[in-house]
Amino acid sequence: MKKTLLTLLLAMLVLTGCTATNPNGSGSGTIPTQTGDQNVTLEEAKEIALTHASLSKDSTQFVVEKLIDAKPTYYLIIMKNDNRTYVYKIETSSGKILVSSMQNSNDDDDIQELIDNALNNVQINDNSDDNPTVVIPDVKPGVDTPATDQKPSTGEITADQAYAIALKDAGVDRASVTHKEIERDKENNILIYEIEFKVGNNEYDYDIAIADGRIIKKSIDIKNKPSGGSPVSLSKAKEIALAKVPGAKDNHIIIEEDYNNGRIEYEGTIIYDGFEYEFEIDGNTGTILEWEVESLYD
Repeated sequence: MKKTLLTLLLAMLVLTGCTATNPNGSGSGTIPTQTGDQNVTLEEAKEIALTHASLSKDSTQFVVEKLIDAKPTYYLIIMKNDNRTYVYKIETSSGKILVSSMQNSNDDDDIQELIDNALNNVQINDNSDDNPTVVIPDVKPGVDTPATDQKPSTGEITADQAYAIALKDAGVDRASVTHKEIERDKENNILIYEIEFKVGNNEYDYDIAIADGRIIKKSIDIKNKPSGGSPVSLSKAKEIALAKVPGAKDNHIIIEEDYNNGRIEYEGTIIYDGFEYEFEIDGNTGTILEWEVESLYD
């Protein structure tokens, strides 16, 4: 059954403009001839993906490796290693990782979901000048490497540094993450990394500013919220929120107590230094469940 599903999956990729390699490692399609717009070869793109995922070529099986004629043009690379499946979209002109995704599964249905997520976001950005190449450091899986002050030559933070910022804010280590996706985007004229990851049934979404690593927006969906414990007071919740905005004082915040499915939550707004911050804080743990930043002048 799995072989049939995988066969259908690879057939679908061919129909959508993707050519897949044989799951046993031998190629079943012909890679198109390089054009003048392709500064990065397919082999170089595969090495970029392997380096980013900290995998060796010998232990990795490439399921799909195909040039996609879109805007921008990119390579779609899907690879398996042990019980994990990785999906990468790598821009041909620069070697920039447009999308990276990993899932702890080799099931055909899960691979299909990862492919759908990649193909449904073909047009990443219209202006390549807004998105200089990001240098991805070689970080070993399962090691929660903190973000550093060192930035690539573009003056921006890397995708992995943004991921580390999100993990640190969420209080999560890499080894516990079962699924993640990272892609570049622009929101309100701010270049960001959109980061999504799962830990068990809990889901985390972060928008991190590429320029300086600020958390522009975050959303945490905790399915199994802890019960009991010492409730967080309104004043403590206020302290937690204000600590996220250096310089903000009591006169910059509005906060109120609310109930969601019988649980205490604190909702509020901070207006300071030209920005508006909206937040939700879990009343039992003090965890910031929602955090969104918007400029008052956009």
